[in-house]
Amino acid sequence: MLTRLIAILVGLGIGLTATAPSAHAGTYAFSLPEAAIRLGAPEPGSHPAFAVAGSNGIGMAAPAVAFPAGAFARRWITLPGGAVFSSLSGHVRSGSGNVAPGPLRTAILLRQPNAAVATPLLLPIAPGSSTSAWAAPAAFYPYAVRLSLDATGAGSCATCSTALVALSGSIDDNQAPTATTVTSPLAGKPIGMRSVPITWSTTDVAAGPGNVFAEINGVRAASPLRTAPTADAGRLTGQRSAGQATVIGSATLTLPDVDGSYQLRVTALDAVGNQTTSAPITVALDRQPPSVGLTTASGWCATTCPVTIAASDPSGVAAVSADLNGIPVTLDSIPTPVADVSLTFDAIAAGIQGSVALHVRAIDRVGNVSDRNTTLTIDSTPPALDAPDADPLRRRVEVGVTELSGVRTARVSIAGATIPLGSVGGTDGGLQRFVATIAPTVVAGDLDGQTATIEVVDAAGNVATQSVAFRTRAATTIAGIASHRSVTGRRFVAITGVVQAGGVPADLPMVVTLENPNWPRHTQRWRARPAEGRYALRIRPRMSGTLRIRFAGDAANRPATTTIGRVAVHPKITADFRFVRRGGEIVGLRVRGRMRPAGGPGAALVWQARAPGGSGWFTICRDGDRALAHRGRVAGGCRMPGLLPGLRFRVAYRPGPGAAYAPGESTGRGAR
Repeated sequence: MLTRLIAILVGLGIGLTATAPSAHAGTYAFSLPEAAIRLGAPEPGSHPAFAVAGSNGIGMAAPAVAFPAGAFARRWITLPGGAVFSSLSGHVRSGSGNVAPGPLRTAILLRQPNAAVATPLLLPIAPGSSTSAWAAPAAFYPYAVRLSLDATGAGSCATCSTALVALSGSIDDNQAPTATTVTSPLAGKPIGMRSVPITWSTTDVAAGPGNVFAEINGVRAASPLRTAPTADAGRLTGQRSAGQATVIGSATLTLPDVDGSYQLRVTALDAVGNQTTSAPITVALDRQPPSVGLTTASGWCATTCPVTIAASDPSGVAAVSADLNGIPVTLDSIPTPVADVSLTFDAIAAGIQGSVALHVRAIDRVGNVSDRNTTLTIDSTPPALDAPDADPLRRRVEVGVTELSGVRTARVSIAGATIPLGSVGGTDGGLQRFVATIAPTVVAGDLDGQTATIEVVDAAGNVATQSVAFRTRAATTIAGIASHRSVTGRRFVAITGVVQAGGVPADLPMVVTLENPNWPRHTQRWRARPAEGRYALRIRPRMSGTLRIRFAGDAANRPATTTIGRVAVHPKITADFRFVRRGGEIVGLRVRGRMRPAGGPGAALVWQARAPGGSGWFTICRDGDRALAHRGRVAGGCRMPGLLPGLRFRVAYRPGPGAAYAPGESTGRGAR
């Protein structure tokens, strides 16, 4: 049959030129039954007499329709661009119910991409139905096949028809899939998880889409996104895609477990192995939170408290927020995410004092969060000074201080002199007392009415000052006299006088002292309470000394002192003498006795003797053999061999400079 077809073609003057297909990746076979054959629409210019009988052929419909010579109708099967038939054969069924169907014939026309049309002419239509086989010449590569019904002369027919009832062969496909794309809602964005949803699409109009693979940074995944099903040879195109030229799919890709930027592509193959790769999309895996640095003032803030926040992130810092003790801070906004951002604010503006908790949060474009916490110490308020007082009586300045950051220095200035204020006691409700005691040499004059300036500096450098005047007190005068200036032993001295303060009589407590600078431990004190400015008291002095009356002063009155004068106290001494004998010979003398007053300092007494009928007393005993008077008792011994009986003896007190007593002696007595 093929030989016959070629002969017919040659006889018609139609040359068959073997045109090899361009380079291709593969060949696939097909075998279409009648039901699967789909011819295209009739060519423009076809005669209307040739009505469409079906998608696989051309036919007439009763009643008979006349047609002129040269009328035709043609329908095509055309391969997609880039595909050619490398082999092609089939069967044509034609026929007519008419005995003389007229001058009609059916033909197969093959068209190559770059050559003239060759037309293997088949059989003229004859009454009845007949099937003829045909085949394209070997090494002949058409891209289109046409079924034709032609009128070689005028005539008419009601049931004439021709149809392709079988078509098989192979197709060379050298075109890669087209429109291969990959998209993702995350494309061009940083992401915080490894899973990336994608949607892909690929088109192949010839053999049809085959396997589809994902690529991450040029590395193809081992498992395909799409595994093409087994080829369906009953389809001319789209054999592994259910006849579809385009397939679409979705998947979730898992990025490597390393943060960074990734290019995602899909590579699509067609059914014969041609492949194409999509344009890439880029995603950035970012699971690391932003880095956040804080620069804050050290120590206590007083006037300003600058805080600088430095945040950075490869994917871009999207937002930075801060709060102080939970109160939000207003920061400059970040219109678009940036890799590095620096924001500064003054924490003083928040109006929060004390130890302040600063919390900073930075969020990157992906949503990763970094938190930083630190503590600021803010004190913009000077110390609060409470109830300052300058007391001339105690020569001290006192003030209460309430301070948040703590006191750095506290001092008081008086008449050009500066004295530190020291804290005393504990705090009470945050109040701390500070006191400065003024030495008499600091201020030469009377403190009454002087101005004291208090200055307290807190740890933040805030300064509080306040001036306070020493309380002004009235002048005090004291006058007094003593009834005796010289007394013996246990006798009393009466002291009377008046006291006035501010020019009016005053009932001020006073202290009467008997002082001897050589015997300070034996100073005597008595208290007097005037009544209506007058006072009177009796004292029993224990030693010689100076009488003074003192008023220490109080909040309203100045101190005052008056000196009455020196009081001489003559001791009263009693003594009992005994001879000391050894072998019947007198070798010494012993004394026992008492001395009044008893409460003063001890005294050394000298031994004296007087001859019978004599008028004078003379000192006896060796040096150091003195009798001692202590706490009212007298005792001692005298070593003096050869003492004569009949002598009278006594002990006497003979004062030196600064002595505790005035002169005194015991009554003279003989020894026993």
